[in-house]
Amino acid sequence: MKIMNLLTMLLLCCLIGTGCTEETFTENVSPGSEGEPFGLSYAPVMNAREYAQIRTAPPTINTGGVIPHFEILNVKNGEGILLDEIYLADVQIMNAGSKTLPLEEENYYVNTAGDTVKEVNGQDLRNVGTIVIANKNKFGIGDYYFSFKVTTVVDNQATETIFEDAFHLNVGPQLVSALIYIPKSQNLLFGEEANTTEPVMPSGNQDVSFELVNYSDTLVIDVSTGAISLADGYTSATGFDTLHPQVNVVSNISGEVVAFKDVVTLVASNTPVVFPKDSIKFFYPTFQAENAQYGYKKIVNDPGLVSSWNIWKQISPAPLAEVDRPIENSSQKALSTNLVVSGKSTPFDSWVITNTQSLNNYNLGYNLSATFYYQNKYVEYMANGQTPTELEFYISTDYMGSFEDATWTKVNDVLNCWINTHDGGATIGTPYPGDQKGEDPEGRKNTSYNADGKWVKCVLDLMPYKNEANFTIAFRVKCNFDSEIVYKNGEGRAGTYNVSDLYYMAVEQ
Repeated sequence: MKIMNLLTMLLLCCLIGTGCTEETFTENVSPGSEGEPFGLSYAPVMNAREYAQIRTAPPTINTGGVIPHFEILNVKNGEGILLDEIYLADVQIMNAGSKTLPLEEENYYVNTAGDTVKEVNGQDLRNVGTIVIANKNKFGIGDYYFSFKVTTVVDNQATETIFEDAFHLNVGPQLVSALIYIPKSQNLLFGEEANTTEPVMPSGNQDVSFELVNYSDTLVIDVSTGAISLADGYTSATGFDTLHPQVNVVSNISGEVVAFKDVVTLVASNTPVVFPKDSIKFFYPTFQAENAQYGYKKIVNDPGLVSSWNIWKQISPAPLAEVDRPIENSSQKALSTNLVVSGKSTPFDSWVITNTQSLNNYNLGYNLSATFYYQNKYVEYMANGQTPTELEFYISTDYMGSFEDATWTKVNDVLNCWINTHDGGATIGTPYPGDQKGEDPEGRKNTSYNADGKWVKCVLDLMPYKNEANFTIAFRVKCNFDSEIVYKNGEGRAGTYNVSDLYYMAVEQ
């Protein structure tokens, strides 16, 4: 077995550590007891970014070939003051891990039990001593020094060494990653003292100054605020000039420069100009097939009597949505489920999960909304007057691919709805499925709010979720009966549900 362990170590060095130029630890003879750790050396990390993720290279250390175990004892700042434990909550130091590796066929062997061994277990030494500091940590601008305890074990005897201030971390300012002028197109009039809005920087250290890259004889930028104005004496032969200034954002702490192009369009004119608001439909799936390319997947918890091919099948899209539909969506489809098979239905539960979207790309300077169209048809109430089925709409901000692990919030009651029209005031909440007639055991029917057989336009305000990077909309057909129902004498028909033309919209404020 000792020979096989050595072979495993060699395999790990070859297969796991490919590309490394030096070992994590060496087999130099220790000046003290056997295996005693000494000579720990980390490459310093200089000019890392405040509060951002940091990962070191593995250190070198002498242990006489014995595998070391690393612990972080403490962290000091540049003045030598020990930092609170809250800093270490974001820090991880890596140690040896186990790994199973396949053997080459010529290295297969037969063990004492007579079995052919084709793989071996070993230890992954590639990242021993590597320090990983999580994103959004507590390490601001400055210098930090880490101290460690390194332990080795030889013949069940542990030996440990303390290494004071063995790793130096230098953190600089987080640079600005986005510069946003709201609105993006702005008008400056000749002969008037006016300037643009001040830009917004959603991330990065705000201790910065601004400078123009171009139009230095035409425009002036406020060094402190970033607002842009016309230079004194600037005139135009045409009285209407379109300018695309480029702006440098300079860190006042480090002097580093980040350049931004196409962040604002300026029109210098003699008379006021009104710009149309920028409008972006940033997610408009065609529903042509069940995959991410076309925007959705389905979850079938209980198919009832419905064949798999007839659950959320493709049909022609909603005519009411034609005014919204972009030209490139010429293959647009709606999704449809008919719950009635041979005049009867059994409990059914199925969802459509649409592709997750990041809303925080448009969280500054835009109003956000989601629009979709739906239709219920052939729904006939049960004997007690209750609707047998309903179409429910849900959102999630933590769906990561696992339907069961996500949190789903029903939003039917907050949707703005228009029945068979785009005009007039919206009604809040989706209509009760069916024709609204007969007994009303739930107190939800409204004869003036009848969408039976009609397309309904629904709009969800996304502004409460504008900072979400993981936003998902889902549709669900749910049954209100728990045993078979049969359509008879105009009662008990589960009906058909259609969903069409979902899209997310960002409109410039």
